[in-house]
Amino acid sequence: MTRFTDCAHNILFRLDRAKWLSDMAVSSRASIVGYSEADSHKARRVLTQHCRDTGRGLFDPVHCGNPISWDSKVWTPIPKESGVVEVHRRVNIPRVKFNPARDFAWVGLEHNVCGTKVLRINVHPIAGATKPEPNKYGPRLNEWKDWAVRQYWLDVVSFTAAQMSREKWDVILLGGDFNGRLENRREWWYPGPLLSSLYFTDDAPRSIDRLVWTRDSLVRQEKRWVVAKGIHSDHHLHFAEYVTT
Repeated sequence: MTRFTDCAHNILFRLDRAKWLSDMAVSSRASIVGYSEADSHKARRVLTQHCRDTGRGLFDPVHCGNPISWDSKVWTPIPKESGVVEVHRRVNIPRVKFNPARDFAWVGLEHNVCGTKVLRINVHPIAGATKPEPNKYGPRLNEWKDWAVRQYWLDVVSFTAAQMSREKWDVILLGGDFNGRLENRREWWYPGPLLSSLYFTDDAPRSIDRLVWTRDSLVRQEKRWVVAKGIHSDHHLHFAEYVTT
């Protein structure tokens, strides 16, 4: 039986270096960490240096805001088992300021002691799909958001199913800033039935940051907790402890 911890860390790109490092010191208590909003040059430099200084590996591809790090004493990256899936590019809607491109990153890791092979997928879809926007933006932005968030989760599920069919992984983990609740409501669109066919739901307090695992994974989620005190981001740090079965 092996225990390991996963973390979802939205780093909030507007922080200064000292606050970033303070938060990263906490998230690095987990042997695997998926970061969101790590797409500024400054944030990437701080994250890269932090991982060098603390003995962590880092998958941080160019133009991706969802890097993944791991404790090199615990995990070894599997060659040629990492990548980025680009779901959609920015859309050009006049006067709309926030219409970002979105992707998700993934990396394969092998446990240095027990040999467990873990695939970690790190996600961050756009925010507020189907949430009414100010009238000045008009219906076009809502239509684009509805399409973008649905396409995002369809791509995540399609990718997950393809990886499950390879029968390579002992564990498939999905985590990150989901930018939505775990249920469908008027102001949020969330693919609950779609994801629940492949993934167990984590047992965290209500949040838009989640840590889940596929139903065929050879683990159980033993513990789930949130660290809020002393964290500088506008998101808490989310942790889950898994135990191999």
